[in-house]
Amino acid sequence: MEDEFYLHQTFDSLQKTKKASKNTIKSYNSKKLHLCLKYKTPNHVHQNVA
Repeated sequence: MEDEFYLHQTFDSLQKTKKASKNTIKSYNSKKLHLCLKYKTPNHVHQNVA
């Protein structure tokens, strides 16, 4: 995941670090398909639980 979301880079401020982390989490949960979730995103599965 580090390479996929460019998390291996060094950031020059805490603000940029937080923004990159937030974007990574958002992408991971809304765009990345997961095998264990039958190729659905975590957000999709979470929204359809109820």
